[in-house]
Amino acid sequence: MKTAMLVIAVIASVFFAERRHTNRRKKLFVDAAKPLGLSGSETSVSGFLDGVEVLVWAESRRSGKVSVEVPAIKVGVLGLPAGLSVRSEGIYEKITKVTSGAIDIQLGVPDIDPKIMIVGKDEEEVRRWGCNPAVADALRELIARPKSSFRIHGGDLVVYAPHAFENADVLSDLIREVVAKAKTLSRSNVSAGTNPSKTSRADGIW
Repeated sequence: MKTAMLVIAVIASVFFAERRHTNRRKKLFVDAAKPLGLSGSETSVSGFLDGVEVLVWAESRRSGKVSVEVPAIKVGVLGLPAGLSVRSEGIYEKITKVTSGAIDIQLGVPDIDPKIMIVGKDEEEVRRWGCNPAVADALRELIARPKSSFRIHGGDLVVYAPHAFENADVLSDLIREVVAKAKTLSRSNVSAGTNPSKTSRADGIW
């Protein structure tokens, strides 16, 4: 009898803890979405900001033996080179290059090439895009973000930023920044660029 009651108590405790966590996340999402004119729910923030589609959700990731939630901010990017895929280069990406024979397109920018993996259907098209000074600076800023990562794939920019769940204002500001980066990465907003290795890093909260 005591064992059964203990099990029930543990289950109830876990249930209510999860419910409190869900309610806190819902409040965070709703409060972050409101000033941006987006929709917030217990699972996501969604809508259009400055004409760009936005989706924010909590992605579960393993950290040792513990599962943690990492905010994922996905923003649509228009006019990217065909088949473009860009991501921070970590252990997985290094192994993928060796095992799959994937061609890592080099932009010819010493402070960018070693830190990201770029794949695309047309190498010259990708280089023209990535060598635009504005795009090169945006990539530098995405690379430089502490304790976070990013990927560009399927026409979307996704930024994973653990600190974004600190409070609603931090999340709102980061959504604005990711939208601004997505618009910079769009070829419709930039012209052909040269000498990307000589561009300077723009200042910002990144």
